[in-house]
Amino acid sequence: MPAEVWYEQKAAEVNGKIMEVNQEQKGALNIDWARIERPEFFLTIFFGIVELPNHRRLNIEVHQIKDDVDMAEEVFKRIIESLNFEDNPLFTHGIEIVTAFKNKGIGSFLDSQDKQTYFLIKNSRGRIIGFMIDVFINSARESPMNIQAAGHLYGRGFPERAMLFQCRDDLNEFVWQSEAKSTTGISRTEIILDQAGIMTIGEVERPSEARHRPSAAAIPDIFIEQLLKQIIQSNTEQIIVDIIDVEGRITPTLISVVEDRENNSTDREASYEVKLEFLDGQGYFELVYLNDQKQVTKAIMQQKSRYIIEKASREIVAREFPERADFILQRNKMPRQNVF
Repeated sequence: MPAEVWYEQKAAEVNGKIMEVNQEQKGALNIDWARIERPEFFLTIFFGIVELPNHRRLNIEVHQIKDDVDMAEEVFKRIIESLNFEDNPLFTHGIEIVTAFKNKGIGSFLDSQDKQTYFLIKNSRGRIIGFMIDVFINSARESPMNIQAAGHLYGRGFPERAMLFQCRDDLNEFVWQSEAKSTTGISRTEIILDQAGIMTIGEVERPSEARHRPSAAAIPDIFIEQLLKQIIQSNTEQIIVDIIDVEGRITPTLISVVEDRENNSTDREASYEVKLEFLDGQGYFELVYLNDQKQVTKAIMQQKSRYIIEKASREIVAREFPERADFILQRNKMPRQNVF
């Protein structure tokens, strides 16, 4: 988005007015900035935007809640003077890996034309609290959107979510629809990546939408297993990629192959262990375990709480959740939208 649009959004957040617009240069970096004021509260904001390579952006904000604009401006200028940008080789390598992954095509990573996988979700005490279903279909037809995926998340105590995904084999275009049911109702989201590389996120219940241009290292989270297979096959130890979630959030993520356990006879199920660290300041991470065929068998997710996700048979999942057994046992049907 143009800098002017960001200024207007920031001014609207505080019910302020844009009083000044300017630009600074620091080495190869261009810093666009605005001074926003709300005089009745003695509020002054210096808001700067620095466009970085690979569709990244750095925002700088200095707030002054006194009648002393000079102090706020001085602090803002010192921050600009201290800016220093260096390319991260892990992110550069992430672009290379994701590009190679897309060039191979999603279909080449699918074990069969129609793959359905079931997982049980446990809390930190090992109690079963939910399940996940992942479905991947390679239609092997001439249609541009030949890869289809679907997913369903159900749990006792958290929102139920269903999603549908269609994309080109090279993942350069996709349509991602989802709906979530909670105590407050049902929300529906649609994410579209078009031929120009623009990703649009819209909520069905709201007329507004957001637009982004993901980096070359961006990948939807539903293809994490396939991406990890590419990482392991390429003997890569660490990369940084941008992971897109079902609500359109993009999170820089450090992926590390923790251990190659292929020769560990005590644990035949887990040949590989991979750690995903989400670089959004919350400290969340995920440990993913893959078998010798590089298929995910287990994951440990550390968020505000810890969750354990384990691969299970369709019959076991249906037995644990009899209230959803009819849905789970629909072997030959893709999960659909509007399932609630």
